[in-house]
Amino acid sequence: MFSRLKTLPEYIPIRPAFLIKVAVICFIMIYGTWTFILKRPVYQRIYGIPNVADLAIVEQDAFVPIPEQPIQSLVINGYEIEAQLIKRFETTTRVTYVDRYTSLGTWARAQEGAKLYDAVVPQDLSLATGWVGQHPTCFDFSHEYRLGESAPNNKCVRQNEFDLSQWHRFVSNNHTIAATPTVQKGLDILKAGDIVRIKGYLVYWNGTGPLRYQRFESAIVPNQVSKYIIMGQKAQLCRQLLLTELTFDGYTFR
Repeated sequence: MFSRLKTLPEYIPIRPAFLIKVAVICFIMIYGTWTFILKRPVYQRIYGIPNVADLAIVEQDAFVPIPEQPIQSLVINGYEIEAQLIKRFETTTRVTYVDRYTSLGTWARAQEGAKLYDAVVPQDLSLATGWVGQHPTCFDFSHEYRLGESAPNNKCVRQNEFDLSQWHRFVSNNHTIAATPTVQKGLDILKAGDIVRIKGYLVYWNGTGPLRYQRFESAIVPNQVSKYIIMGQKAQLCRQLLLTELTFDGYTFR
C-alpha cells in the first residue's frame, strides 16, 4: 500500500501573518514602480501633447497687467470657490521643490479651512529663475507646509561670480491651482530639477458658503513682502497661481 503524498502546504503551513507580509511587500513594490518609474511616461503619453520647444530659464518672471476681471465661480476637486484673475503670469523656470499634500495630512490637520486649501491647492512649487535657477546646487531648498525656504550653501565653487546678497530676488513659493484636470496630471508628475514653462494667472480667491471667510491673496509683483510676520520675520508673499498650461520634459499639459 502506498501512503498518500502530502502537498507542500501540509509540510509548510501558510500563516495569515505571512500572507499579510507578502501582500504588503507586493503593494510597496507595485506602488513604487508606478510612482517612480511608470507614472511619468504614462501620463505624458496619455495626457500630454508632444512639444520639442527648447526651454531656457528666464531672468525674471512676467507679471502682465490685464483689465479688471469679474469674480468667477470655479469648482476645484469638489470645492466651489470664487476667484478673481488679477494678472497674467508666465515664466520659464527651474523647479527646486515640490510639496504635495495628501489626504492623510489633511485629515491630521482636521480643520475645514485646511481641507479646503489642500483640495484647491494640492501642491506647492518652489521655483528659481535667473542664475539661481541655472546653478541650483549653490543653494539648499526646503519646504514646510506652505512655506518655502532657501539659502546659499558652500557647495558651488562658482558662487563668487554671483551677488549672493541678491539671490532671494530669483526664488519664489507658488501655491498652484490647476485650471483643468489635464494640468493637474502634469503637476502630478512634475519634480524638482525640471525646467518648466508655466502660463496662468495670479488670483485672489475665497471659499463659498460656510467657508467664505477663507480668503487668499496672491503676490502680484515680484518679491512682494507679506504683511504678516512668519517665524519671527517678514517674508515674501506666496503666489496663488491658477495654471492654464505647463510645458516640461518634451510635453505640454493644458
